[in-house]
Amino acid sequence: MAIAKRGKGYCTRHKQVVPRGCACAECIIEGADVIRRYYRAKPYPQMTDPEVADRIIAVLNELLACDREAISTLVDQRVPCNAALVAHPTCQVGRVNGPDDWRVGLLGVLNAVAGARRDGRGYIAAEWAPDGTTFIQRFVIRPAVP
Repeated sequence: MAIAKRGKGYCTRHKQVVPRGCACAECIIEGADVIRRYYRAKPYPQMTDPEVADRIIAVLNELLACDREAISTLVDQRVPCNAALVAHPTCQVGRVNGPDDWRVGLLGVLNAVAGARRDGRGYIAAEWAPDGTTFIQRFVIRPAVP
């Protein structure tokens, strides 16, 4: 599917103009492949200023101090996402129940803002309580993988 200016596109598979791109599964996957090829051809800028991640973590920890249960529940939620979001170079997504069941959560989106390391992992992580409760202890910078 080729995407034209002003949010309109022409679906070469279906031979028609579509307002915001075709929404069928084949075209979404094709679009994700186009996005992947674009980012491989032009390296996505990596975060070089750790202040962005530090500020996000500071605010998350402030919110956690205000209402630990609400923030923990919000961060624990995941919603289904499409192949284009899976292909994004900094957004963190994960598979849940199978090869085509991709999900994204709040930390995945915030890591998209903060950027990704060269290994593809995000900077921001949540430390959950080790005693089996469902509450987050704190937000931290994820350690680098050696």
